[in-house]
Amino acid sequence: MDNLYSSFYLCREHKKLTFRKAAIAYIQYKDFRVDLITAKKSFLGIESFLEDLDKFKTDQEFENPLVIHLFYELGYLSTEQVELLPTSLPLAIFIQYEQASIEDIFSYELSDDFRLEPLSVFDKVEYLQKFEKIQEHLKQGDCYQINYTLPFYLRANKKVDPKIFIDLVMANSSKVGAFAHGTYIDSLGKLFLSNSPECLFQIKKNNDKSIIQTMPIKGTYKVSPGESKEFAWDKLSKSKKDESELNMITDLMRNDLSKLTKNISTVHSKKIPLYVPGIVHQYSVVESTILHELTLKDLVLSLFPGGSITGAPKKRVMKIISELENNPRGFYCGSTIMAHKSHLSASINIRSSEIDYINKEIFYGAGGGITINSSAEGEYEEALLKLKSFLLTFI
Repeated sequence: MDNLYSSFYLCREHKKLTFRKAAIAYIQYKDFRVDLITAKKSFLGIESFLEDLDKFKTDQEFENPLVIHLFYELGYLSTEQVELLPTSLPLAIFIQYEQASIEDIFSYELSDDFRLEPLSVFDKVEYLQKFEKIQEHLKQGDCYQINYTLPFYLRANKKVDPKIFIDLVMANSSKVGAFAHGTYIDSLGKLFLSNSPECLFQIKKNNDKSIIQTMPIKGTYKVSPGESKEFAWDKLSKSKKDESELNMITDLMRNDLSKLTKNISTVHSKKIPLYVPGIVHQYSVVESTILHELTLKDLVLSLFPGGSITGAPKKRVMKIISELENNPRGFYCGSTIMAHKSHLSASINIRSSEIDYINKEIFYGAGGGITINSSAEGEYEEALLKLKSFLLTFI
């Protein structure tokens, strides 16, 4: 079995792009890193990681495929809250590969008795208490929206090969997200698996210009059995609460893009429906023209983490989230950068999980944006709905 590889979904071809044979691979902490090939620890801190990012320009050709997993907690660096950076948690994974191949996605049928069993149930009473604290922050004017998330721990009753897990996510074109991907690292005993439909950024060439786009998702409505997707979208599109959520984050990302490019950012498309299993979302497309040379370091420090999984204003709500949430988010709510040849993009890792083969558990996070007009019951049910959407991927 391969001990380190990454696969990304190719929408147009309904195949997967797989990278193998890592030339460089390390997991980065605040004050050190660990080589994922040799297991050697070196005291190269987070500044060295930023120096590595600064070597790559946004307009270059990437001869050797590059995969960079940014963990949510790295966002304390990009929002200038270094004092909140954890010392014992990973902040990023950096992998440069030598081989790339386009492969078929195989359809697997798990046995009828396969189950993902819950290991823990989040205390609803605690959720309601946290919701009230968030409402206090909103009423005091500390922020406009907070994305609060819940941890879910699951266990598969049967061991599933990492490649099968990846193909299960990608096999059904009606269930797979445009930014679905997975990275298996045998030395960690982990599969980082994402069925993300959300884009933090992507670079597009337009004649002699480079365009950068971001596509924030905000707003959720359940598609009930027997209900058409069009009916559900009509309901969501008329929700003032969900529209205000989307408008806030769209404006936040437009501002982030403008600062990055030093150019006007525009809302290219507004309030577009996005269908995932059992759910309809809405998103916007914000874009700007790049007028000067940018590196991956510039993009990460300007755009990460995405506003849709923090709230607004970003720096303030990240501080509040650190006080409210008891569990690190890690890979979930982070971003994954993929660069290959002329392609450069980054996902926002919602619908994402860490599958730990050593401890035999699956961590999955889900949550939503809370505004002053939110209801505690509605937000709690939305988190459970997103968990169900993840589970439907494997049915």
